[in-house]
Amino acid sequence: MKNVGDRISPPRAHLTTERDKTRDDDNQYDANSLLLTEARPQPFKVEARINILAFDGTIDTEKLDSWVDQLETYFMLYGFSSGKKVAFARLKLTSHALAWWNAFLKTNDDREANQVFAWTKQHEYTFLLLKRKINEASVLALPDLQKPFEIEGDASGYTMRVVLMQEGRSIEYHLEMFPGATKNYPT
Repeated sequence: MKNVGDRISPPRAHLTTERDKTRDDDNQYDANSLLLTEARPQPFKVEARINILAFDGTIDTEKLDSWVDQLETYFMLYGFSSGKKVAFARLKLTSHALAWWNAFLKTNDDREANQVFAWTKQHEYTFLLLKRKINEASVLALPDLQKPFEIEGDASGYTMRVVLMQEGRSIEYHLEMFPGATKNYPT
């Protein structure tokens, strides 16, 4: 009768004799040397396939939301760039949705591609005005230190906005876009 231990081999390590690997001129191993090698588990690979259904342009909002969620999940898993996202989504359009794409968006893209933009003095003036307004620190209202302040804040997945108010009027504001891994912090 055999013992249970005779049938079970250790899973993590095993001994192998190196007799076959030695050469006569190699003194690294003698005829009876043993080498301990570790049997490491092989990394496994998970393959997942998501079948994105075609969208036919129906007015059913639940169907549209489901289709958009499927696309966003697919894009997140496979790391699509913006240009590839549009091309892939277009491939999944059928029937009314594809007809709308071809009639409206495709013709607008073609018209815009062939149009030459001329930078005029009005464009320059508007650009400089916008640049000045962005760079100026505007005083929204002067604070009265004798009255109480209110703070209103809003934090979403990628931005934080805080407004300091007094009697319903904005005194100061702060807007911050979260970089990189900060987007993963709970808000």
